[in-house]
Amino acid sequence: INSKVLIKRVGYVSERYGWGIEDELFDMLTVKDRRSYPLFDPGGPDEGKYNYKWGLKINVPENLWRETKWM
Repeated sequence: INSKVLIKRVGYVSERYGWGIEDELFDMLTVKDRRSYPLFDPGGPDEGKYNYKWGLKINVPENLWRETKWM
């Protein structure tokens, strides 16, 4: 995966849902990579909480995670 933003987003989702790939993805990021805070949802509003581990601004509602079902 060449996109650092994609690594951040997939790693965050893996951590939320327990997919078990977050450690491998986290190791692909440098400290410098985690200093920028792109939006989790690039089409969403520029507001939300910062996730310092992944270097993301989580701009989706918390209830999204409970409503989303992964097969």
